[in-house]
Amino acid sequence: MNYIELINQFWRLDELWQFNGCETRLYFYILKIANMSGWADAFEQTDLKVSAAVGVSTNTLKTARKRLIGSGLISVETGGKCYGNKSRYKVRYQNLTPNSIPNSIPNSYANSYANSQPNSIPNNKNKTKTKTETFKRNKKENSDLEIFEEFRKFFGGTKKGLDTEFENFVKKHNDWENVLPLLPPAVKLEIEWRAKASAAGAFVPQWKNLQTWINQRCWEQEFNFNFEKNGRNSNKKPITADDIGAIVAVGSALAKN
Repeated sequence: MNYIELINQFWRLDELWQFNGCETRLYFYILKIANMSGWADAFEQTDLKVSAAVGVSTNTLKTARKRLIGSGLISVETGGKCYGNKSRYKVRYQNLTPNSIPNSIPNSYANSYANSQPNSIPNNKNKTKTKTETFKRNKKENSDLEIFEEFRKFFGGTKKGLDTEFENFVKKHNDWENVLPLLPPAVKLEIEWRAKASAAGAFVPQWKNLQTWINQRCWEQEFNFNFEKNGRNSNKKPITADDIGAIVAVGSALAKN
């Protein structure tokens, strides 16, 4: 199972499990680290580091992680209570290998691939290899566009056409291939935060347009889900009569001076 198949598997399971924004962002963060580590059998990180990367508290992280484990997407060997102790993460269907040309080719790929082939089979192995590499590259580009289009459908702000937005994304960010799978869960998390913030009476800024969101790397923003009632700090103590008396006394003293 390759990278895109893991992503598709997640969205298939999402139909049943209805993963929230935190769970979605956590899974795609795990995929990102697994990919950066060369799809090793497993990788280790502290809960503090993972929760900071996902933008949630460690308790929220543990709840989200438990659901991902229950769905069968990941397995985790947890560390101790100390922050220095690391948990060991493993994506199900690890040790990914690149796909060869599939036996069954989608029509959109088959047509372009068939048109690129000569009438007779070439004897030159280098030419055959070049055509195979071109087909694989075209297939990957279409997969990238599918992920980006899924992100665009989730996005709530104004946006331009798919090709225009994707071209801007690739041009602006050299790490776009690593970032791309993070876009759908990032915008899903923002949608969830906006809904909860609005329900709590907290300030909710207007949606940026998609190009601005991309240019400012807004998939890296962190959200605080601990909303205060009516937008006020619920931890503040109410002002007492003694407090008012002290304020009046200070005001009188200043007036005399």
